[in-house]
Amino acid sequence: MRQKRLLLIGSTGMLGSQYYWDEYDFEIIRHGRRNVGSVDYVAELESLEETKKMLREVGPDIVVNLSALANVDQCEELNAAFRANVL
Repeated sequence: MRQKRLLLIGSTGMLGSQYYWDEYDFEIIRHGRRNVGSVDYVAELESLEETKKMLREVGPDIVVNLSALANVDQCEELNAAFRANVL
C-alpha cells in the first residue's frame, strides 16, 4: 500500500517553511512559486492552467494550502490580495 501523497502549497513561504512535515507518514510534495530550497513542484497559483496541471501531475490525496500574500502594502490592493489569498 502506497503512502498518502500530501501536496504542501506554499512550502517556502513564511508559514510553510516553519513546519517539518517529514515526521509524518506521507509522501510530501513541496510546491513553491519559485524553485528555491527543497521545492518539488513550481507553479504560479494565479494561473488556473498551471494549478490544474500541478494537481493532475502530482495527484495528491491531501492538499495543505499555506500560501498567502503577506506583504501588508500589497494586501491593501484588493485585487492582488484576493487573487493570492482566495483564488
